[in-house]
Amino acid sequence: MEVFLWITKLFGRIENILCGFLSKYQIKNERLYQETGLISTHYDELLLYRITDLCLQRNLAQKIFGTGTIILYTKADSSKEIHLKNIKNANEVKHLIS
Repeated sequence: MEVFLWITKLFGRIENILCGFLSKYQIKNERLYQETGLISTHYDELLLYRITDLCLQRNLAQKIFGTGTIILYTKADSSKEIHLKNIKNANEVKHLIS
């Protein structure tokens, strides 16, 4: 039983690490669609008018590869902060959302 729990925790951690690389985002019909996950997939949808503020963060690796993390602050009940990780042309996408 302990081995099974350990393996489950290990796969959960691996999935969390890969989650940033296996996320898909789409903007259409005034909504942001997010699909995340490898083993189990999570689908989320956010109406764009619920976004109250946005922020762009870029670490050194993201600057080198031309990506960034866009943080959306929302007035949604489910999640107040949404991180869109490793977005190519993040500054342009940020302006598209705002």
